[in-house]
Amino acid sequence: MLTENIKINVKMDVPYKSSKVKSNYMLLKRYFDLFLIFISFPVLLFIFVFFAFILFFHFNGKIFFTQKRIGFKGKPFIIYKFKTMTDSAVDGKENIHHCSNRETKFGTFLRIHRIDEIPQIINVIRGDMSLVGPRPEAYYHYEYFSEIIENYKHRKCVPPGLTGLAQISYPYTDTIEGTIGKLTYDFEYISNFSFKSDLIIIIRTFIQIFTGKSPK
Repeated sequence: MLTENIKINVKMDVPYKSSKVKSNYMLLKRYFDLFLIFISFPVLLFIFVFFAFILFFHFNGKIFFTQKRIGFKGKPFIIYKFKTMTDSAVDGKENIHHCSNRETKFGTFLRIHRIDEIPQIINVIRGDMSLVGPRPEAYYHYEYFSEIIENYKHRKCVPPGLTGLAQISYPYTDTIEGTIGKLTYDFEYISNFSFKSDLIIIIRTFIQIFTGKSPK
């Protein structure tokens, strides 16, 4: 778990290629995101409405979980997710991702198959996020890790994603060591920032969604 009092200077070298992100693909990436959403919109809409209807009764009229996250170039935005936990006094410092004592069985199912992430399509359409990229973290986590991990903020040189190389390659973690491990995948993604890389990550993400298997 995160420890507020610990202060460690961890150095990570930023890959050379990562400083030369291709601006031409950045624009193409935006069109690619919108194109994929457009062609899959009927399916996405059906899934969205179906699970929103169930959640409406499951959580007594509440459907969404929202939280302030940090996006491209450090810009904050509000992220949308399907609700998976019972209500609690949540502030920016609470670990809102894995509170097993508040997560319902139905919520666990949504998380295993990443269905809870579907509302973030709204964020992609708005331009807050891309389909693929480093995951946007909560404000507190961003500030905390930026203090103790050198070059951590460099992961913001590309738009955050609904899924990413770190998410399909590394298990959930909220430790310093785990965050550094995931950061290596974020830097690898930035170094190989391309259409091919995004396509491979999307395909691997769908495989994990249908199998329900998370990286170990």
